[in-house]
Amino acid sequence: ILTMKSFSEERKSKTDQLLLTSPVRLVDVVLGKYLAMVTVFLTPNLIFCIYPLVIKMQGTAYLRVDYAAILMFFYTLAVFYIAIGMFLSALTESQIIAAVSTFAVLLILHLWGGLLDFIPSTAISGVIGIIAIITIVALIIYQLTKNWVISAVIEAIGVIACVVTYVVKSSLFENLLVNLLGKLDISGSFSNVYMNKLLDVSDLILCFSLIALFVFLTIQTIQKRRWS
Repeated sequence: ILTMKSFSEERKSKTDQLLLTSPVRLVDVVLGKYLAMVTVFLTPNLIFCIYPLVIKMQGTAYLRVDYAAILMFFYTLAVFYIAIGMFLSALTESQIIAAVSTFAVLLILHLWGGLLDFIPSTAISGVIGIIAIITIVALIIYQLTKNWVISAVIEAIGVIACVVTYVVKSSLFENLLVNLLGKLDISGSFSNVYMNKLLDVSDLILCFSLIALFVFLTIQTIQKRRWS
């Protein structure tokens, strides 16, 4: 709901033309909107920071765990999710479509850990899954560049490498898809803090990388509209 109007409303009311022709860099426009939404979400999170102190005054509180959980909540379940919502808002001029699609994607991410249990762990399913991921990446590159040669080369290299690796040593693909997709369980990083009291730096790096990716995709989506 917070992100649905960020770019879809601009596109619907045609005010995006002002953004595309303004002397301000497109990167600054996207980052300005993104940081504004993050700031709005930061306000209640700052209020959350008072709660552990109140609990500490009345009884026992584990401040390091509490504040680490609040940090991960803000960093993973807020800053990352806002980046996804902003990107989806840039793809459409309908606020409703932007809101519903964002809700659907975030629901899938929330249920990601449970959905992994339904993925087969065999070698053949692993190679098929990796080829499917390569195909999706090639399609994204084509949408951004409109160059089918680059996309076809990436697809061909990826498929050949997967097939050759499978023939030489198929055991490498066993559980590969599950382990690979398991790295994207962002909500699991948050539960790791408040349940297991573990703050993994690699989770923060992964989350930051995904944030940068979706901000970059948002910039490229708007940049593509500028020259179309």
